[in-house]
Amino acid sequence: MKVRNSNIEILRLVLMVAILGWHILIYGFGLKDMESTTCISEGCFPNGNMALALTSLFAPATYCFMFITGYFGMNFSLKKFMTLETCLILTALLITVLKYLFGFPVKPTQIIYSFIPVSKFTWWFMTYYMLILVISPIINNGIREISKPQFQLIILLLLAYNILSFIRLQPNGGSNFIGLFTVFLVGKYCSMYNFDISRRWAFTLFVACFALQLTAMLFCNRYFHSYLFRFLNYNTPLLMIMSISLFYGVKNMKARSNKRINFILRPTLFIYLITDGIQEPFYQWLVSIANGQLLTGCIYIVFTITICLILGHLIMILAEKIVTTISQIIQPKHSST
Repeated sequence: MKVRNSNIEILRLVLMVAILGWHILIYGFGLKDMESTTCISEGCFPNGNMALALTSLFAPATYCFMFITGYFGMNFSLKKFMTLETCLILTALLITVLKYLFGFPVKPTQIIYSFIPVSKFTWWFMTYYMLILVISPIINNGIREISKPQFQLIILLLLAYNILSFIRLQPNGGSNFIGLFTVFLVGKYCSMYNFDISRRWAFTLFVACFALQLTAMLFCNRYFHSYLFRFLNYNTPLLMIMSISLFYGVKNMKARSNKRINFILRPTLFIYLITDGIQEPFYQWLVSIANGQLLTGCIYIVFTITICLILGHLIMILAEKIVTTISQIIQPKHSST
């Protein structure tokens, strides 16, 4: 049995940490209000230019994670779907408990909504991820039936749609199904037709796009401040290129396969699920605890990541046992009929 490339598993961890960092900046420090005239210049973050640099660096993480999913493929099975759905339900219930323990506001309806996290959009990313998982057999079979030029045309049209959406500069551009689906298909195409970028060129492209993105952010902050945050939309072309080039830079490093590392990093997704599920109060609490002390803040973030990984392992074990038990109960009934 082929062991996964540990470099990719570590990249997934880095992406989840980047998403956590992104949320701390946006919600903890209040950079979601960076389009206001005072946010960057008067204290939302200790250093305005550093804030722009970090947000530009962290923003490609979501699309890079989805590109990886498309590149290595997504195959639907009822067991996989039920296990992931059970994980989401258990995580949503855990989040409700954590909110109560932290003293954060908890609505009575949240317990009910915890049993339908996908339909409730508890995590926008996971709702669209689950939709793509459900239709993945249609996607996979459909791709095999079309020619390479047809596949290219479909991707170009979807990319054009995303770029046009970016030009409109609407809030939260790319944080939708069509955005994730486009990046997923791009990853699928690159894998299917062996598209590759050398490690050197991939990292060069990443750094160049980051420099251009940061320059655009600084320019916008000075002359078009009211549109500043919209230049961090996920469908920003430079951010999309950064997400793809980052993957190739890591993929084309010397492959390392370590079963222990791969096992430890299995639940990296739970770093996002747990922290984002608690939402803004948690990020604001982290910032208040750090209180301007970088070392203290980093220690708490590392502690948060560690706890999320441990809880993720426990949730995955419990979810797998629940699904296995349900399968064993249902299967004899089917076999008897």
